[in-house]
Amino acid sequence: MKTRKKYMSYLLLGGILLFGSCTLEEDPPFLTSETIYSNPDNAIGALNGVYHAWADWGTFRYFFPKLLNYNSGFYVSTEGGGPSNNNAVNSSMASLKPLEGDFTLNIVWNGHYNAIARANDVIEGVNSQGSNDETIQDILGQAYFIRAYSYFNLVQLWGDVPLRLVPVDTETLYLGKEDSKVILEQIISDSKSAIQNMNGMMGAGYPRQYAANMLLAKVYMYLATNTELQTNSENYWQLAYNEATEVYGNYSLVADYADLFDGRTNENTQESIFEIQFNSTIKSDLFRDWSIANYGEFPGWMQLRVNPEVYDRHLEAYPTDNQRLESTFLTSYDNTFGGTSTFYPDHNGSDRSQSWNTSFPLPFKTSLKDKTQTNNISQRNTIVYRYADLLLMLAEISNELQNGEQLSYVTEVLDRVGITPSSLYSGGQDAFREAIMAEYNYELLTEGHDWFNNRRRGYQWFKNHVIDPHNNYVNRNENFDVTHDIDESTVMHLPIPAAEVGANPEID
Repeated sequence: MKTRKKYMSYLLLGGILLFGSCTLEEDPPFLTSETIYSNPDNAIGALNGVYHAWADWGTFRYFFPKLLNYNSGFYVSTEGGGPSNNNAVNSSMASLKPLEGDFTLNIVWNGHYNAIARANDVIEGVNSQGSNDETIQDILGQAYFIRAYSYFNLVQLWGDVPLRLVPVDTETLYLGKEDSKVILEQIISDSKSAIQNMNGMMGAGYPRQYAANMLLAKVYMYLATNTELQTNSENYWQLAYNEATEVYGNYSLVADYADLFDGRTNENTQESIFEIQFNSTIKSDLFRDWSIANYGEFPGWMQLRVNPEVYDRHLEAYPTDNQRLESTFLTSYDNTFGGTSTFYPDHNGSDRSQSWNTSFPLPFKTSLKDKTQTNNISQRNTIVYRYADLLLMLAEISNELQNGEQLSYVTEVLDRVGITPSSLYSGGQDAFREAIMAEYNYELLTEGHDWFNNRRRGYQWFKNHVIDPHNNYVNRNENFDVTHDIDESTVMHLPIPAAEVGANPEID
């Protein structure tokens, strides 16, 4: 194992690579914990190392968004030739039967625990110093936020997982699984510590304390809809409302929905609450897989496709929602060969049973947009939390509380794209619930929320609103599509990676 001092040095170096443009001509000196956390400049480097872990291969640089989309129930992948060519890994992922030996599971698992390990070191280092410096206080809050965010992902994706709250040493190298209830209580505690300590001193590119409020609101919503995980009789919808309203009004929607995804003007806007920073040194490789082929000079592999029922449902609900439909999906375009490429639902006279392209629309948010770009990697940031999501959360929460505010929040979101709420919003609490859960899909599709929102209300909701509608959809092309699994014991959580089970004797 590396020594603690070497680990600290790695954090500092990782932070410089992520947020800075300078280069190092020689190896930096090994820094002790005391040196790092008594000096704000050094502590910033350590914090940047934490955030670097969230821009790495197992996180937002590549594999984490792939896992969330492939296994959400809304997409299928052409990677490796597509499901029609028996691509076992991605067929199993898209059909909600991920294999425990899938490399994607292992690297995403490790990516989360890498971020947690770095956050643990910052938390222990700052707390051991007891500094009153405002910058170091903000750094402490940021580390609590990242630890809480990482564990919330893990507990939703895998359920019971190891809970590590201190830096690794030889005696604590292996940990068994902790009960999800305990982990959720820790997430709540960490989120509150983040809110208390985050003060905005870190400035642009770093989340403010409202990101932690939003995270905590999501945790309370998760508990409100998963009563078996509750540890007390509190009104979790009210707790979620209290946190979400702390965020309300501190951000605003950008004027043009498409600007959020054009790759040029979407950096740290007034709508962004938490986003992963990429730059000329740390770039996102995800776009090489999901960008559109022959749309521009860049190589596009377009390995992600949207299930047809997802597109049709949006079009039926809002046939005039041109901004969101055109920003989210691509169904045809003028290609670089001087012709027109067509996709679902534009069959262009072809036999759907013989055509992969006319069976699925393409996700356009996740594609490169600059037609002159020649490579397929990007410096474009990844937005994790944005204000429109917060408004939809408040609409859902207010509907559950029946406080009379629910329609106003969803109206704010829809006003931007020039449409009015669907008639379902005026049909009572149950109809509103159906409408707002669908609205998350229309507003946030492919942004990393689908996996969580589709499952948050439990298996029966997931089955009724995602699994069955896909399996039974009239426009589903069985020659190229996959059938979703309906086994409750397997579709709600991922299997712990085989590599982790094999390496960790404490996990059975």
